[in-house]
Formats: sequence, C-alpha cells, structure tokens
Amino acid sequence: MRRRIVLVVVAIVLLGGVVACSGGSKPVLQELPGVQAMAKVREATVAAGTLRYEGTVTQGERSGELSGAAGASPPRGELTVPVFTPEAVLPASVRWNGDDVYIERVAVGDEDAKRAVPLFSRLGSDPPWARFGRSGLVGTLLASYDPFLLLDRLSAANVSLEPTAGDEVGDTSGTRYEAVGAVSDGSAGGARTELWVDDQARLRRVRVEGSGRVIDYRVLSYGDDVTVEPIPAEELADVTADPSQLATSKPDGDYQAVRSGTTAGVRWTLQRAPGTNGGSCWRLEADPPLTPVGEHFAPFPGGARCVLPPSPDEDLDQQIAVVVDADAAQTPYDALVVVVPPEVRSVEMAYPDGKLVPLEIDRATGTVVWISPPERPGVVLVVTDGDGRSVHCGPGYVSEIDDVTKLGPDEIANLRSLIWSCVAGED
Repeated sequence: MRRRIVLVVVAIVLLGGVVACSGGSKPVLQELPGVQAMAKVREATVAAGTLRYEGTVTQGERSGELSGAAGASPPRGELTVPVFTPEAVLPASVRWNGDDVYIERVAVGDEDAKRAVPLFSRLGSDPPWARFGRSGLVGTLLASYDPFLLLDRLSAANVSLEPTAGDEVGDTSGTRYEAVGAVSDGSAGGARTELWVDDQARLRRVRVEGSGRVIDYRVLSYGDDVTVEPIPAEELADVTADPSQLATSKPDGDYQAVRSGTTAGVRWTLQRAPGTNGGSCWRLEADPPLTPVGEHFAPFPGGARCVLPPSPDEDLDQQIAVVVDADAAQTPYDALVVVVPPEVRSVEMAYPDGKLVPLEIDRATGTVVWISPPERPGVVLVVTDGDGRSVHCGPGYVSEIDDVTKLGPDEIANLRSLIWSCVAGED
C-alpha cells in the first residue's frame, strides 16, 4: 500500500506514572512536589541559555537522525529533523527566531506529491523557504523538538514530574522522570514523555513515545553560541501572511448546498465547490457561527478547506478527510465533517465514558456531519470498512478511547481545540 509522506509530530501529554527512581545522578528534585519539580527543571535549563542536542526519531522499523541547537531568550535555533517518505527518510531543515519559524522545503514534481507533506514540500518554481508563525500549527510541531519550548509548555500547563521506575531505555545521563498531566494547547495527545535531569536540575535527555513514533534526544552541551542566519527575501515564502499557500487545491467555482439540517440546536448547511487540481472544497455554514481550528487547516473564506481525491492504492486512513473541524473553545459546540470512501460500512463517535454512538453516513456525498454540545465532547471517531478494518480519528494524537477515559473534565476540555487526524486502528 502506498502511504503519504508522514512528518513525525508527537504530542506531549502523559497519562500516568509510578513513583520510584532510577538513573545515575542524585535525585535533586526529590524534595519538591511534582509541579514545582517541573518548574525547577525549566528554570535551571533556561538559565543555561543555550544547548546543543542530537538523537533519533523512529517510526515503525525506520528511523532518522535529529540534531539541533537552541537558545532560550530570545527563542532561536536550528534543527534537522527526518521526514518519512515511502521511498526514503529525508532530512529537513528548520530555523526559528523569535515568533518566526522557517522551514526549508523539498522540491517535488507536482501537486499530488506536494499534498503528501505540505509543510515540507514545494513545487520547483516556489521559494525554498517558508515562514510560519510560532503560535500556530508549526509551533505545536516545534514543541516536540525544541527543548526550551517543550519545557515552557509543560510548565505552563502545570504538568507534574514524577520519578519513575522500570527498565532503562538506553544509557542514562541523570535521574529519570515521567511527565504526568495534560497540556492546554495543540501539543496534547496520547503519548508518554520522559525527562532525564542532572544534579543541577538541568535537562539531559528527552524521550517522547506515542502512536508508533519515538523522539529521543540527548543534550550534548550547554552554553554554546547559537546564531540563526537570516533567510534572503528572494528565497522566502511568507505562509503566515497567506496560509492558503500550503493548499494543494483552491476553490475554483461556486459553492452549492449539498446537505442541511438541525443538530443539537445548531442549524447548518454543508456546502461544496469544485477545487483546482481535481479537488473539492467544503465549508459548513451554521447558526450559531463556527470557527475552524487553525488558520492552516481552513485557510479560505468562510473557513473552507479543499482536499484532493485520494488515490485508490492509499490505505484507508489516508482516504478519510476531515474537512470541517470546529474550534470548540471559540464555538459554542463541537463539530466535525468527515468525508469517507464508499467502502466504509460504519462510523461511530466515542465519548469520554467509552460509549460508542453510530453516526449517519450520507451516501450521496460520502459525508458524516457530527455536532454536539460542549458538555458532550466526542473524543474518538471509529471508521470501519466492509472488511472489518478500522481507522481511528481523534484530536491531536488521541487515537484510542483508552487515551482519554482516564482524563478529568479539564483535561478533556483541553482536547476540544485540537486538530483532528486519523490513524489506522489495530485490526
């Protein structure tokens, strides 16, 4: 089966831990409560000013090298991360300085290739570098790889550090802790994060594992000079100013109403328009109005998103498109619209109590419209085809019902502003 290029972006939410301790250095944080321990690690690491680090990113049986240098204030850094394609693992360059994040994109031959990884690819005629805002989707990605941003987000979300026992993963360079809690932004999801801390309470190693992916890196040194070279204007596309530059298809005709109804007190009309490159563009007009998640997710007027038709040889999870995704922190309800292929037999929404509720598939359009009041948030969409294969869609990197059944109301609420994505379930 052909699969699209997948950039490894792992979430930073952790769901538990056991109290014990292991590692090589004195547990300098042992007298501090877990949240204060997290704050102490951030304080000591930031005080060092800069750091250099390297490690690996693993997806399935393949892995690629990760290396970078970062500064705390002002936030800055340079990084090489692996991008996993069906044919190879390719390095990608990322720079950040203040609120700006720059990605050097790989030249591809056509729009079909570009859609596989829009953040990291471009047509040959496009500028090689793209500028993004640190506060958007790319900032969430960066949190998986920038140690300072990782610590900022964990500390701001009152994540707790708990010393952890168990088998060691490779060599150690400090006391091993597990982060326990839920972050409050787009870094959330079902993953496990471990930090190794030295006898000065500074970060020495990070390991994030979830959804079949592992990011593991070690701090090599502190205090080195970190200077980020500016990108020449002629080599730069400003995606922050125009998020639609990432789109592989754009509206190319008038919108037509294809479905309408009233659900949970919300009157809605689903509209579709033809898109360039054979795509289709979707938007949901609703009363009360809907605010979509992320400017890069729905960059066109009215919160529209355009998608290309899937290739028949793609896996089921790649043939499902989330075309409407409400930001429930800015919308008085939750809402999703999902386009599924004809072979899908059923779609069910799972709720925090673990209950699965069947949803209607409109066979004429291949769409599922789900709207729910905020006190009844959906957490996992289970899509099953005629052969019994399943795909799970969820906010952030939540993909299993077990990822969220143990979370409290505040942690569930944190998931409501995250972009939904789909991964293959276990058959």
